Amino acid sequence: MKKKKGRPYELQPSELEKFTSKYGDKNNKVRAWVFVKNSIKSGLIKEETEFAAYLLYGSCEARINAIRYKAQKPYIDVYIDWSDSNSMCRDIINHKPEFWKEWVVMTGKFIESKQKLSARPTVDRLSEDRSVGYRLENIAPLTHSANSSKALSKSCYVFQINFDLSGQKKFKRFQHKKEALKFIGINNKVDTGKIFEVDGKHYLIQSEAVTLGLEPMEEYNYEDDEEYTAWIPIGTIEDSNGETRIIKQEIRFPYMSVILTEQHKNT
Repeated sequence: MKKKKGRPYELQPSELEKFTSKYGDKNNKVRAWVFVKNSIKSGLIKEETEFAAYLLYGSCEARINAIRYKAQKPYIDVYIDWSDSNSMCRDIINHKPEFWKEWVVMTGKFIESKQKLSARPTVDRLSEDRSVGYRLENIAPLTHSANSSKALSKSCYVFQINFDLSGQKKFKRFQHKKEALKFIGINNKVDTGKIFEVDGKHYLIQSEAVTLGLEPMEEYNYEDDEEYTAWIPIGTIEDSNGETRIIKQEIRFPYMSVILTEQHKNT
């Protein structure tokens, strides 16, 4: 009896070894190299741009998966025109020649940098509007470091927290996240709902989108069981001397967020 032939490899182990020996062991994503191999065969790309195509596939796949699985806050409810990396890559190469040309140049610089993450090209959105999202007309290549800097340039609010919630709230708007973090003297994520103590004062830092109620605060699984205690006024009572006293209720919470109403936005 003849043995059934198994499905042939789309990428032979020897072919994968050839690619990884040329570009490094960490560049071993089989699906991406299959796309590269088929694209060279079909004439979509030239062999000298194979690594650029590999990186493009990886970036497209990362964007699609992040949106599909809502892996990170920046991708929640973001529109994307594609459901698979192959079609997204083909559309970019076929219909956005300037994008592809710049991507190839950036790939060359990435190789020259000995593949430093900061120099790696990524697919970025021009408009941050989530309903526009990832469409051909709204994407551009951007290095990883420039993408990170872009995130740090977003406006943030810093709130000085008084745990007596009946008191007046102090806050300050910063044009850039980096400035807000420097003001507090910390290096941390925003929109975590955690309160930071610096020099005896307590601060909460939020993005403008969360502060103005445009986006929900990101959900975190906190490793610690830390809770904050505050007091909220629930009424008044007159004491034996005829003076009015405020009745306060103790509350406990693991994190918090502040949303500014219209009357406070320009304060």
